[in-house]
Amino acid sequence: MKERNPGAFPSGSVFPLKRHGMPRAFKLRSTPQFESVFGYRCSKSSQQLSVHAIQNGMKFSRIGLSVSKRVSGGGIARNLIRRRLREAFRKLRPRLPTGFDFVISARSAKLPAGTRLDSMVFELMGLAADKARRKADGLSLDSGPP
Repeated sequence: MKERNPGAFPSGSVFPLKRHGMPRAFKLRSTPQFESVFGYRCSKSSQQLSVHAIQNGMKFSRIGLSVSKRVSGGGIARNLIRRRLREAFRKLRPRLPTGFDFVISARSAKLPAGTRLDSMVFELMGLAADKARRKADGLSLDSGPP
């Protein structure tokens, strides 16, 4: 039996792998948080995704993910969709508008690959944030920026 180095990590490396996870502060986790975003009724959609937004009064934006069984079938496919959307948010977070809670809902299990998914998420989140900002300011939601 091969003896492991007591200082080694499970991967067998002596050095830890860099984790690209997202801190809890950036995630919506409770039912009331999701209900407040959905209840604000401010969203933008494409054929594959729907993004709901509400201002949160914080200096950073948070994300919640909603992928139903109806869209994806089994849990493995649903978790893959969640991982891809979470990774898109993680990569785009520095460029996204701050001070919003977003909920991204998958409307189709067939999401575009790589940078096309990133650009779709970025565009929908920007449009949803603009719409939420206009609604909070009491401006017409159908008109463009003032």
